[in-house]
Amino acid sequence: LPWFESLALPWTVVIKNVPFVTIASILIITLGDTPLPKIIIVVLITFFPILANVTKGLKATDTVLLDRMKTLYANQWQIFRKVRWPSALPYYIAAHEIAFTGSIIGAIVA
Repeated sequence: LPWFESLALPWTVVIKNVPFVTIASILIITLGDTPLPKIIIVVLITFFPILANVTKGLKATDTVLLDRMKTLYANQWQIFRKVRWPSALPYYIAAHEIAFTGSIIGAIVA
């Protein structure tokens, strides 16, 4: 998780801070008035809330559970599947609620 944050977080901040109307205009000019630019805009709008909430959920994992899994010699995949993902699931569902409204607005604007 730390390597992913240091690699992807700066790029997500840059893309998130560019107004989506600008991105939509550039995509429509370059790709034409097809459904593809609209799909790309909706994906970008929904990606960032989901990424932020899932990252927060993965960080909110109980350290006691992580320590217990490590004492049981669990590998990283087992820790993710049995501890980290279940603790991040409420954040993931909440992110989809947020992203759904943003995607509707983005589809209308695009």
